Amino acid sequence: MPSNNSAEGLIIINRSADKDLSKSQIKFNNYIQKIKSLKKELDTTSKIVDEIKVRLNAEIIPLERKMLEVKVQIILLFDKHHDSGYFKKKEQEKIVDYILTQGYNLVDYGYEEIEPIFEKYKGKSHDEAVEEKEQGNFEDMKAMMENVFGIDFGDADVSTPEKLNEFMNQAEANDETFQQEKRANRKKSEKQVERETKQQEEVNNLSKAARAIYTDLVKAFHPDREQDEAEKERKTQIMHAVTEAYQKNDLFALLKLKIEHQNEDVNAMNLADTQLKYYNKLLQEQVRELENQIYQTKGLGGFNFSNPIMKFFGPPKAMEQSFAREIAQIKRNTKSMKSELSELENKDVMRAFLKGYRI
Repeated sequence: MPSNNSAEGLIIINRSADKDLSKSQIKFNNYIQKIKSLKKELDTTSKIVDEIKVRLNAEIIPLERKMLEVKVQIILLFDKHHDSGYFKKKEQEKIVDYILTQGYNLVDYGYEEIEPIFEKYKGKSHDEAVEEKEQGNFEDMKAMMENVFGIDFGDADVSTPEKLNEFMNQAEANDETFQQEKRANRKKSEKQVERETKQQEEVNNLSKAARAIYTDLVKAFHPDREQDEAEKERKTQIMHAVTEAYQKNDLFALLKLKIEHQNEDVNAMNLADTQLKYYNKLLQEQVRELENQIYQTKGLGGFNFSNPIMKFFGPPKAMEQSFAREIAQIKRNTKSMKSELSELENKDVMRAFLKGYRI
């Protein structure tokens, strides 16, 4: 059966005329196909995410800024009503609560005119308020570590997150030292020794499997002794690709480079099942890494909490629908807030609003 390795970059082991593929060869082919598919998916995913980010900047973020500007005007209006002398003490307390609750993140979005209002009602700056909240979270976490996990801090100074982290690192180091000493003093059985030796051999062989291909490619394409400038440039580019693939533990790319630039196919390499076993482990790990990269690219590429990439991710038609829905929703919210701003200018309307407002 003719090889199609080089033509399509599949790096597939083909069945010979008189012999079926072994289990290791079938696994190898499956991993290669999976990696090829995942690399394509990652490339497509990255392009879609980049497109979403561009569209967020162009279509969503400006509309959100306009909506937040209206929200700032509402907070300023509430502050004006608070100082007007028209509202009773209980109503003023509700006004303050609304300002602190609804306007908390506006400073983070760059609306610095809100900062003096926070200082006025909170008695501290926005940064101090954030620090106070973080300190409260830290104290809760420390209490949970004591009560739930039974960690005894004793007289240790764990008054800051940094000191707590230092304490935990030291405790972990001490525990690891104790465990190492305990393991060292415990006589290992023959089976334990045999198992550990075998595990170390596996690690060494996995490293050798990729390094052997890398070394072969380096010998063939190192440009230093090349006299012809054009050929030197070609080899330099190949070496960049080889080095990058090796540093990333990308066995798929190393094999592909070997096939493309050394006019080989996988069949001609006469890979033994023992060698394929280590290749398969490396390729399996590469599959996991690519799947994680795709997940991370989709899930963690968001601009902010309200606009995660996943909200808009999908095929072109679905993406258009998601953007259209989001744009329409922001416009509706902005229109509603503008109407609310206009109505709340009236003190009697404001009083009616405060009557139903719950702290």
